[in-house]
Amino acid sequence: MARVAIPTNLKILLARSRSLAFKAKRKGSILFREKAQRLRNTARSELKRFQQEQLVKSLTDRHKSGADSVLFWNRTKRLFRAAASALRGLLSPNGESTKDFQSMANLTADYYE
Repeated sequence: MARVAIPTNLKILLARSRSLAFKAKRKGSILFREKAQRLRNTARSELKRFQQEQLVKSLTDRHKSGADSVLFWNRTKRLFRAAASALRGLLSPNGESTKDFQSMANLTADYYE
């Protein structure tokens, strides 16, 4: 699961708000400071929305067959080896404990969705 780059329009928006903030500091203008603050808040909310969309997309792609899901599960299953893992078992939401590594992996994946 490759890391997704920030879209260009968000980079431009963040750079513009930074430059306006420096300009406001340099000139002492309240108008520039307020405009920079509005731009920064807009950019932050857009960035949060973008990150949330990417998280939802990666969680849905995790259970589909493909290179992204194979990469995720290959990295994850290293933690569930019997000889190397300190994790001996998990409690399911209904209270029963399980020591089967496959069901532990499924419980963990379901929990983090």
